[in-house]
Amino acid sequence: MSPMTTYWIILAAGILLSAGLFIFFARLSGYSILRAGLGFLAGFPLAWILSKAVYVVINSHLPQIGCAWFSLKPEEFSFVAGCAGFCLGPMLLFIDCRKEIPGVLDQLALPGCLLAGAFRFGEIYLAAADISKIGVANFAFIKKDPQYAILLNQFPWSINSKMPRGTRIQVSPAVSTPAALLILGIAVYTGLLWWLSRRRNTGLEKGMVFERCVFLLCAFRIFWEMLNARMKFFFVPVDQVFCAIIIIALMIRTILRLKKATGQFQVWPFIALLQCLVLNAAAQFCIDGKNYLLSDEVMKLGNEILKDFRDEFWTMIQGLTVIFSTCIILIVVFGLLCLKVTNANRRKINENSSHLSKDSEPDHLHPVANNDYQPEEVNRKEETVP
Repeated sequence: MSPMTTYWIILAAGILLSAGLFIFFARLSGYSILRAGLGFLAGFPLAWILSKAVYVVINSHLPQIGCAWFSLKPEEFSFVAGCAGFCLGPMLLFIDCRKEIPGVLDQLALPGCLLAGAFRFGEIYLAAADISKIGVANFAFIKKDPQYAILLNQFPWSINSKMPRGTRIQVSPAVSTPAALLILGIAVYTGLLWWLSRRRNTGLEKGMVFERCVFLLCAFRIFWEMLNARMKFFFVPVDQVFCAIIIIALMIRTILRLKKATGQFQVWPFIALLQCLVLNAAAQFCIDGKNYLLSDEVMKLGNEILKDFRDEFWTMIQGLTVIFSTCIILIVVFGLLCLKVTNANRRKINENSSHLSKDSEPDHLHPVANNDYQPEEVNRKEETVP
């Protein structure tokens, strides 16, 4: 079986599975099957339009950019914008009942993860068919480097080709396979949250399952985008910027949820978020941003000073380690916020249920003091006594 045939089989299976699960979850939660199905179908053209629009805007200076609207090259699609457009489909179908949109998105979280994982895993077969290298990362080594022997042929479809100068050898290990496996892990976690949200007294409000799923996907996408970005603006991957914006919005949304539940506005998540973004930007600058922002004279002087200590591979590894660490910190901070929200909601539900149970108790269970109340019949008898 050819790689392209396998690629289309994976995509078809992912689409059918995610569509079936979304319709099943929507029906199980009391939503319209017709609206859910139409919303799922409407998501695909919207995903195409948004993902292509980002590419056209970024590369508007190129000639013949209008033809990119009909191109199937994965490099010409914004993955994050496409995911946002896909989620927009079900939202538009339920636009007349806006209060139900968060609940509908909760039903889309797990199927959406499976669909995204199918697309990411399928990118490996595009690399195998030599159609697109979006599913692999590029590392350049001298043949005597120990990293060369470690990475070469240790991942599916690693590519071994000489660089134009002939001094280094390019090794391209697959990165979309671990990315797809990570998305699958997020899907398992999302499925557990969805199951808990259907139970009582869990503190999970409508929309929280979808928000946590999207936050995890965006946080890890920031790291994976560094290995092979689809499109860049100077040295910053465009999808990474979109992920950062979504993360900030979800962080603010969760803080407002916590303020609504407890009456307290938390500031410390913003401090952690700002620190992580600054460290992320500094690491990207050390990897390749200096080539855009520093002059040639400064770069030449820096290379002469650090020629005995500078290693391009280890510079990249250290930068990626910092970026991955910031992603983990963001996930921990967001997880603590979500835990506070669910605990506060759970306490609020317990307090309301205890008040309702007290109000519903029979009157004879509440003793009344004799000094405060006397029946009318007794009073009348006392009045008739001489």
